[in-house]
Amino acid sequence: MRLSYDDEVDAAYLRLREETDDIGLVTSEVFRPPNSEDQIDEFVLDFDREGRLVGIEILRAKRRLLPSVLARAHRHG
Repeated sequence: MRLSYDDEVDAAYLRLREETDDIGLVTSEVFRPPNSEDQIDEFVLDFDREGRLVGIEILRAKRRLLPSVLARAHRHG
């Protein structure tokens, strides 16, 4: 498991599978928690060809993750 963060777009990505895993074609779905009507609450879920969850994109990460978690993330941007 690895967390990366892109400062330019304020998005974090939690990779649930190792980079060396052959995940094949990935499909993505936008997920919004129940009872939420705001796009700010959305996550993007990535699935491998077998339908297993392989990653989670967290938009507006500074508002959603603790600063200590972001400080340990691999940085992009």
